Amino acid sequence: MKRILYIVVVLLGLATLVVGAGVFTLQSAPTYNVKDLHYHPTALHTLLTDFDHIATIDAFFPPGNTTDAGTILNPYIPLTEGRSALYQETWWNSLSDEQHVLIKESEFSTLNIQAYPKEDLLNRLLSFDYWDPTSSGPYSEVLAASPTVAFIDTPIPSIRGLIAVAKIRLSQGIQTEDVLPALQETRHLARLFQRTEVFVFSIIGIKLLDMEREAYRFAVQQGLLPADSWSPIPSRDTALAKRLSLFGYKLYLSYDGGDAIKQFYTSGNRRFNECSMLSSAGEWLLYRHRVAAEPTSGFDPFPMVPDFEQTWKNSGCSLVGLKQFWDDPTYTLQHLTVSEREMVNSPHLHVSILTALMNQCDCYPDASQTSPY
Repeated sequence: MKRILYIVVVLLGLATLVVGAGVFTLQSAPTYNVKDLHYHPTALHTLLTDFDHIATIDAFFPPGNTTDAGTILNPYIPLTEGRSALYQETWWNSLSDEQHVLIKESEFSTLNIQAYPKEDLLNRLLSFDYWDPTSSGPYSEVLAASPTVAFIDTPIPSIRGLIAVAKIRLSQGIQTEDVLPALQETRHLARLFQRTEVFVFSIIGIKLLDMEREAYRFAVQQGLLPADSWSPIPSRDTALAKRLSLFGYKLYLSYDGGDAIKQFYTSGNRRFNECSMLSSAGEWLLYRHRVAAEPTSGFDPFPMVPDFEQTWKNSGCSLVGLKQFWDDPTYTLQHLTVSEREMVNSPHLHVSILTALMNQCDCYPDASQTSPY
């Protein structure tokens, strides 16, 4: 489970440290209904407040929804894990691992910009106001075909070449003492990475904002740019956005008696990284048929499905990848690997995985919690 299991391992590690006896008690419970899963009020208030704050920052959202950058990007984006459909080669998607390391580790002022072709890609992207990686190209072809692997193992776009382009562009701006256009182009690229259904895209967009801030600080320190000519996103806000990207999807897998969560995702306000979070939440709900087939688990995931489907509909997110599998009740029976089947067959699935992800914050009685939520 390439995209989610890593997060599970991290979160379960946190949960193991702080849940302790609480998990033991839950494991001994004979039945557990999903409607019993809820946030501690303090944690829920913190999470919703964080979402509201991030919603005020344009850098965490695409500029619009009318012109798709996928028309010029998607044909050049390879896929992960060696299952790539044919893509058009260019210098930035053909860099070696060694070149990527060199670009990443080089300083803006010392990176050898002459070693790479002059590239106006980021400038051309200014004409586009959002990016749908599923609209065309190799990823679209994979999603259009009948699934041959589980949703969790579907290859996703590999976009490290664009990170290299951004680093080189910022280095060019600094070395030619024309920094502001480079900052503007990098900021725009970072925004295009937001609100797609691919989880890693949002993380990469946030990483680009951090890179942009580093370049800004260097340029100001070197006297290449007036400090008041640009407003980088503070590190506290990019750190908060990263936490929301990792933990926020639990909000779509939880109930609360006061309906604060439902009010959040039916308010009409823009919601950070909504499509990716819905996709991540749906990835867990794909297990609903398999879990329900295990009477020993005592876990009933079905009560949350209607609310999730309505939220999905209201969001406007297509979730092309998830849609392939959503209505297939035998999906998990057919495609689980041996290790995944063992995990799902656990009689304590609802505690060791879903409960740890959705309910761990019940352990925090006040704001002194050791986990973000």
